[in-house]
Amino acid sequence: MTTPKRAAKIAISLPAEQLEYLKAAEEAGRGSVSGHIQQLIQREREAADIEETLRRLFGDERVPGPEHEAWARRALGIADDESADPADSETAGNAAA
Repeated sequence: MTTPKRAAKIAISLPAEQLEYLKAAEEAGRGSVSGHIQQLIQREREAADIEETLRRLFGDERVPGPEHEAWARRALGIADDESADPADSETAGNAAA
């Protein structure tokens, strides 16, 4: 069984506007100042995890390659000829009219 981690108290400096926002949120029942900061840190950590996963999947360019697009077409059951840009068919339809 793991022991719960104790919270450490720290002092931080914030612009008055940000502190007012946090205090107003607390008074409105949207959590404590500490809780709000904890949520922001958790979101930042999750975003970093997502960024790392995307980097591992797609490399530094983060653009899906042809192999990823082929896999997506197979997974979605889309034939290669169906993957054309719908805007192209609209343009062709307008040109015929």
